[in-house]
Amino acid sequence: MTVYYKSKAVRLAEELLKDIWHNRYPIDGYLPTEEELAKRYGSSRMTIRKVLRLLEDDRVLVKIPNCGTRINPDIRGGITNLSEENFTPEGLTYGVLYGMIKELYDMYQIIYKATGIEVNHLVASGNGLRKNQVLQEISSEMFGAELSLAIYQEEAACGAAVSSAMGVV
Repeated sequence: MTVYYKSKAVRLAEELLKDIWHNRYPIDGYLPTEEELAKRYGSSRMTIRKVLRLLEDDRVLVKIPNCGTRINPDIRGGITNLSEENFTPEGLTYGVLYGMIKELYDMYQIIYKATGIEVNHLVASGNGLRKNQVLQEISSEMFGAELSLAIYQEEAACGAAVSSAMGVV
């Protein structure tokens, strides 16, 4: 008789996969943080990282930098709430712009929950925002803060960082 040994990471990967199959985690959602998973499964974060890597390699999960680990890598964004009234080029364009800012806002919410840092003022740079009044309005509305365009014309991240650091808006 041959006895096969499964590492702790493999055993936990199987357990996590069962939990996913039994809807403990929503199939279209994100897993808890590594720290929360380590507590839940009585393991170290290092072992949890191995577990997540195993499941990523099997294409069960996909890790999204600065956002988390999504359970189903095949799920993509979609357009919802379409009707005869808003199924227009303008409506679709607004939906895309809104979705872009919503993704940034969702990332900000993760940062806010971890640090408590609140947005008081937005500083933006780059032609994406500079040349699009609607995108500026969506940003300001969603974050609930005034948006200023950087006076510097550098690339978006650089211009915003320079302006913000210098307090020049």
